[in-house]
Amino acid sequence: MGYYDKSILSDIEQLGKILTKEDLPENGKLPKLPLQQIVYGAPGTGKSFGVDEDVIKYAMHDIRTTFHPDSDYSTFVGAYKPQMEKVTVRDDRGFPVKENGQIVYEKKIVYKYTQQAFLKAYIAAWKDLENPHVLIIEEINRGNCAQIFGDLFQLLDRNDIGFSKYPITADTDIMRVLNEEFDGLQVANVEAINAHYKDDVVTDVLNGSRLLLPNNLYIWATMNTSDQSLFPIDSAFKRRWEWKYVPISDAGKEWKICVNGTEYDWWSFVENINNKIWDATHSEDKKLGYFFCKADRKVNEDDVENNVISADRFVGKVLFYVYNDVFKDYGFDDAIFKDKEDGNSDLSFQCFFKANGKPNEEKIEVFLKNLEVKLASEVEDASINEEVVPEGSQEESSDINTLSSDIETEGNDTTKYSFDGKENLGKGQLAISIIEKYMQEHPNLSYEELKDIFPDSMMGNSLRLIGLIVKEDDVKNAPYSYQKKAYGYFKPERRYKDVNGVDFFVSNYWNITNIQNIIDFAKQQGWIIESK
Repeated sequence: MGYYDKSILSDIEQLGKILTKEDLPENGKLPKLPLQQIVYGAPGTGKSFGVDEDVIKYAMHDIRTTFHPDSDYSTFVGAYKPQMEKVTVRDDRGFPVKENGQIVYEKKIVYKYTQQAFLKAYIAAWKDLENPHVLIIEEINRGNCAQIFGDLFQLLDRNDIGFSKYPITADTDIMRVLNEEFDGLQVANVEAINAHYKDDVVTDVLNGSRLLLPNNLYIWATMNTSDQSLFPIDSAFKRRWEWKYVPISDAGKEWKICVNGTEYDWWSFVENINNKIWDATHSEDKKLGYFFCKADRKVNEDDVENNVISADRFVGKVLFYVYNDVFKDYGFDDAIFKDKEDGNSDLSFQCFFKANGKPNEEKIEVFLKNLEVKLASEVEDASINEEVVPEGSQEESSDINTLSSDIETEGNDTTKYSFDGKENLGKGQLAISIIEKYMQEHPNLSYEELKDIFPDSMMGNSLRLIGLIVKEDDVKNAPYSYQKKAYGYFKPERRYKDVNGVDFFVSNYWNITNIQNIIDFAKQQGWIIESK
């Protein structure tokens, strides 16, 4: 259990050498990722997408399965199943029957052991120990994990080289399958593997008598925390997994909800409805993730791409969930469920459909307005200045590394400034140079004191995103779109540290709408700034 943390061997140095248990773990081809992890979060947060990205990034061979209430050991590991097979027709003496000199065949139902996801992944991993293999279990909490895993549960304890700490005895059917699959298979580093056990476990694995998870077999699972699980996962099972939470965040796709000829911002809806869900349930489990509902890619006559969620999809998937899986148990007393355009009557779910079954877009729009969802155009106007800072456009000051990008608005003002011996500073460079100078002259200030001296409000009405002075952890946890747009690039080597050792960044988002605020601050310190 845990991370497979190994260093890289020199293949040339180890060629022909008898490896010890200290040598075995050092395999550079295996990614340093959790051997067993459960990725969890609200529906639509991109859990499966993130797993798939790692599979592609690390060139992992994957086998995927999904748990459900009827899943059991046989559907996860393997079982005898009827199969249609072509067999030779034989006479009473057992000789093949022939017609016109050709052997006659017939189809019969025979029972054969059928491998399922676990056994397929297990066999593939042992046959290819040098490369990573992953068994992906979708919606793991929808099945009875104790029943599905059975005695495989014991294999989830991994030792310090990533193999199962406690091998288990295989039943007769599995042993027969494994013996056939591993016939003639040669495993390298046998001595190093066996050194962690009391006997020759590798021989037992290859003849199929014992099961042992190899260190290149990863088992990853996903689960929605909002699912009404019939079978809770017990604490003993949980302890054998790493847990990775995927928060709800803006994926920056700029999706739109198209209703009644108007486009509303999808992320604005997600934020606002999640606030209402929290107020009603006080639970994160029922919230919606960005990818809860997928948008369709459309290109208009000007070749401009739009990612649009249709009214039909919105009401059929999103509003259905809101009404039937969230507020049904908490009531519809909130003002968002009132038709303010029709005497404040109730907005029941059936209101969103016309008699012909098509969506009633007027009523959907009432709901969106009640929720104060922003128009897509409003969000686009606010984001005009959220241009990505070009890589390589950052310059370094003479003393401290700075984030130097110029982001201009309202006329693309290109005024340059001189300050503290530095020439031709853009607005972003000027502002950060002023803040740097103040920090140099007051080296004993804490992060909290700096926040008071340089409040977010200093940035005026400009788009502040997550603040003027923010902790490094806040930047790391910010939505991807915030990190990559006007807020600037934040690299490990470009950061500051307060007197208490707190790492933080300073925003470089300065333009003609807010630069005067920081200039006024500098003048209050008696510093001289010249513009060109």
